[in-house]
Amino acid sequence: MNPFDQALKMILMLLRPTPSPTEEEIRHRTDMVLAVLAVDHPELVGERDRLIRHIENVCNIAIGREMVLQDHRDHQPWLPNSKGGISWRFWNRYRDFLLEDMNWSTPVVNRLDELTDRILGLVESPKRDGAWDCRGMVVGQVQSGKTANYAGLICKAADAGYRVIVILAGMLNSLRSQTQYRLDESFLGFNTHRATAYNQNNQRLGVGLRRSDQDEPVAHSLTGSAENGDFNRTVANQIGVIPGGNDPVIVVVKKNKRILENLRQWLSLRAQDGAGGRQRISGIPLLVIDDEADNASVNTKPIPLDENGNPQGDYDVTAINGMIRQLLDTFQRSAYVGYTATPFANIFIDPSDETAAHGEGLFPRSFILGLPAPSNYVGPERVFGLDRDPEAGILTEQDALPVIRTIRDSEPWLPSGHRNGHLVQGLPDSLREAMRAFVLTCAARRARGQKTEHNSMLIHVTRFTSVQRGVADAVRNELHSLVNRLRYGDGNFTPPLRDELRQEWENDFEVTTGAILAHGIDDAEIIPLGWEAVEPQLVEAASAITVRLINGTVADLLDYRSNPGGVSVIAIGGDKLSRGLTLEGLSISYFLRSSRMYDTLMQMGRWFGFRPGYLDLCRLYTTPDLTRWYRHIALASTELKLEFEHMAAIGATPRDYGLRVRTHPNGLQITGASKLRTGTEMKVSFSGTIAETVVLFSNPEILRANAEAVEAFLLRGESTGERKDDNSRAIWSRVPADEVIRFLQDYRTHPEALKVNSDSMARFIGKKTTDGGLTEWEVVLLKGGTAQMESEIPPVGLVKLTRRERVLKDDSKQCVRRIVSRTDEFIDLSDSEFDEALRRTIEAWDAKDPEKRGEQRPKVPSGPFIRDVRPKERGLLLIYPVQFYERESPDHQPDIPVPADRPIFGIALSFPSAGVSADDGIVYRVNNIYWNQEFELQ
Repeated sequence: MNPFDQALKMILMLLRPTPSPTEEEIRHRTDMVLAVLAVDHPELVGERDRLIRHIENVCNIAIGREMVLQDHRDHQPWLPNSKGGISWRFWNRYRDFLLEDMNWSTPVVNRLDELTDRILGLVESPKRDGAWDCRGMVVGQVQSGKTANYAGLICKAADAGYRVIVILAGMLNSLRSQTQYRLDESFLGFNTHRATAYNQNNQRLGVGLRRSDQDEPVAHSLTGSAENGDFNRTVANQIGVIPGGNDPVIVVVKKNKRILENLRQWLSLRAQDGAGGRQRISGIPLLVIDDEADNASVNTKPIPLDENGNPQGDYDVTAINGMIRQLLDTFQRSAYVGYTATPFANIFIDPSDETAAHGEGLFPRSFILGLPAPSNYVGPERVFGLDRDPEAGILTEQDALPVIRTIRDSEPWLPSGHRNGHLVQGLPDSLREAMRAFVLTCAARRARGQKTEHNSMLIHVTRFTSVQRGVADAVRNELHSLVNRLRYGDGNFTPPLRDELRQEWENDFEVTTGAILAHGIDDAEIIPLGWEAVEPQLVEAASAITVRLINGTVADLLDYRSNPGGVSVIAIGGDKLSRGLTLEGLSISYFLRSSRMYDTLMQMGRWFGFRPGYLDLCRLYTTPDLTRWYRHIALASTELKLEFEHMAAIGATPRDYGLRVRTHPNGLQITGASKLRTGTEMKVSFSGTIAETVVLFSNPEILRANAEAVEAFLLRGESTGERKDDNSRAIWSRVPADEVIRFLQDYRTHPEALKVNSDSMARFIGKKTTDGGLTEWEVVLLKGGTAQMESEIPPVGLVKLTRRERVLKDDSKQCVRRIVSRTDEFIDLSDSEFDEALRRTIEAWDAKDPEKRGEQRPKVPSGPFIRDVRPKERGLLLIYPVQFYERESPDHQPDIPVPADRPIFGIALSFPSAGVSADDGIVYRVNNIYWNQEFELQ
């Protein structure tokens, strides 16, 4: 341990009794430690400020509340009454390891303790008699510490009495080995690279370095961290460990049909005849942890249904899905907990999926728990920003971090439709700039005292390995040239490299550091640096960089383990980089791969995570389309997470949430095309949503036709509805559904408005009316706007137009952030409905984490609760005659009116939540040609 880390450890130990130390307390403890250590290490005196900043960062991390959906049926609460009688030896050892070796703060470890208690209590007690099984899911963020959470869960499960623990660790040797090594550190306490069964001669690591042999908890592994360390029946027999004995046994395996089948058969040797002649293992509780549970675990084969929509007879499932289910079904007592950052493929699982050959499907029917992200986590909302949307629960606009750099020169170098074998010639200027940014970042981290920290750059531009090799060769050549020029001078190259680097540092990095600090990022270790501090570090920083091609083997672990002094690496890969593999100290990403699918994009985003002391040095080089789609899916993801919170607040079950997500208009965007085979039927329901036209046509002929459709509809409303006016709106009550359907058939919505399709909404309303829903509509024309323009709209007369900022305009479309004003959606509520919606809104506000809610208690109801109290028979249609405004520059207000001959009509439909059922929604038949063209990975 180097002197800095030794000082850090001692300071944190002294601060442990003080969960939230003040700045003065941190300084005092730091000075106490330095007074002792500086005798032998006088250089530590100069590290005082850095130590204080690092301790402040560690102690300022906060973790909010978890949200849970649970189905209590067949669950027996057990942990609170059993906790005092359990000897928590594995957990206590892991807790001490996190506090004393990993330098976690006491509050963060306490929250991990609480969260893992909550998850353990949601699965069944391993001591529970009889047959039982549990299906649950834990949802975190990409690169947010899920492994640390399930390591804690494994420790506690072993302490409580689970004796066989299987971890499904991805599809690649590298990911499996990475997971095994982390569990060697956090659970087993010894290195399984050579020996997997515990004995006193094992090479100790992690938690195993903390206890003497006399009180050390003992566990065995049937797998090791070596390349060939996956489960092998011959090796398992040689180890001589009997599952179900006094010591817990873990198995870390790839999601591979042959390996899973071998494991199941080996375990089945302990099975006994049970009910119905089935052979099952009794008396040994099984816990399965499925890491990246949405990857390969989900059955993507179609399920044959009868005329009532129920699974018909026995049917086949995908291989890995079937193996996991058969493994669980082999045990009389089993618990399955899937961990993922992209859960929607799992939620799309049919809850009724069950076969005699494979057992029950993997739908998380027992519970879904949403892990809160630590306060220092940098996720998609922070990187790409979010528009303010109070109705969706987004109370303030979040600006994108100033770290995104646009790539515009990659197409000639690597065309988006390139084939395997494409010849890579040189590098585009943008990639050369990104490499120089990496050199600067490595040098700046050294200047900040982070000389032993790992540094990684990601280049993810193609899925073809032959093209990746060509890119790697070109990158090596460029790196070789950079290092030589820094060491020996520029030779015939102009302009001088150091001048170019200085210009990039002063014009980009210094400016970005200031912007990050002004952005409200709470990181005491981010300190401004001048060129005079960075330049002396350039040669050493650049010389330490190596180039590695990622191909899915254990060698992909990039030597982080064996180089505690720090590794600097440029990692080049494709699909192998998409999931699970951790790039330590990732700072620069160059990303070209195109996809519109939620799960693919989120998992490819390896730049999400924790960046202590160097967030300002990070850069994401990518295309404008990918930036736009990431921002789009950040919003879609946030809306569905808020839907999760809403359903948790009203006590809904995972099945309820599954139904809601499977029919949510956003569901079409977030489900991978591989989950939707050709001919698959998907239901989409608008119940409980508000659909508004934030994407509108640019074509003047279509806009004119839409205006004529609105005017004709309002004229018909004079005879079909009951009209009343005030200064700001004209309202037609009790308008028949047939008239609204006719209007939606006449009014065209833009094809890129994925959540607002007029034909789909018309079909949905028609279907609901057959069950007595949406039979009457309140139709509102907003006429008291603040725009400069006025317009004559029959039959209302002269109308003041609504003012909206136009944020995008091209030949096809023009976009606004929102059409609806917050107070418009409760126009149709009675006084009692308003009061009830407000009561529920306040109740939800009171229950929400104070860090994630507005400062003021709500005075008007929020959208979800407005839709909850609205009767199922009544819908609300809002019509906005709009004049667009634009900004002179990003720093100005949108105060420039866009000239127009007539208003542009936007619409919004608010659908009641009442009446949601399994039969709710309209059917889409998915065609893979459409999916491949619009959404699938290119």
